Amino acid sequence: MASHFHSVAIARSDMAHIDRSTLKQYPRIVTISRPGTTPMTRSISADEDFFERRNLRITCTIKHMRTDFRPQASEILPNLYLSDMYTATNPTVLRRLGITHVISVVETMWHAFPSDIVHLCLSIHDSPFSDMSYLFDPTVDWMQDAMDGNEHARVLVHCMLGMSRSASVVLAYLMASRGMSLVVALAHVKVRRIIVQPNAGFVKQLMWYERLLRDRERWKSSLR
Repeated sequence: MASHFHSVAIARSDMAHIDRSTLKQYPRIVTISRPGTTPMTRSISADEDFFERRNLRITCTIKHMRTDFRPQASEILPNLYLSDMYTATNPTVLRRLGITHVISVVETMWHAFPSDIVHLCLSIHDSPFSDMSYLFDPTVDWMQDAMDGNEHARVLVHCMLGMSRSASVVLAYLMASRGMSLVVALAHVKVRRIIVQPNAGFVKQLMWYERLLRDRERWKSSLR
């Protein structure tokens, strides 16, 4: 599976050996900001901000069945949330939920998060031809490190709609950390966020990841 992130490419045979340091090896697709740093942000007037926020809210409102699924953060686990861009960039929501870490799975992240939030940005296009499979392991490790390092940690994962890219990251986390199958993980997430629907390419990558996790468990069992 070819990578579509500029010159970045990782062979399928190498994927099982990627560790969390991978996130630091690809600055073109991954950016991390930590508490105490000040990410670059645009200068924007109050009027521009109002109209931009209004348009973003409209964009993030999904027609589901006969009703609108409005922008919101969905609690997947007590310390893990899944949301759209509008919700993730709302400081009031972040404070109310006690969010300490944010993962943005978008092509371009223009928003500067509060300085006390650790931010990870994965530049991924929502296309069946985009490859995010080699980022599953290091991103899962990053999330687990955040939660293990602070009992009060709250991680929010978002893309534009909270439906495909960010949902795929959350599904990978549930499979790797909770031992869920893809079917069980997807059912768990859809009960909590009904619009979740990874694109066909991401589903195939998650199926591959499920097989990889299963093979790892077999290998560990053989060593006991």
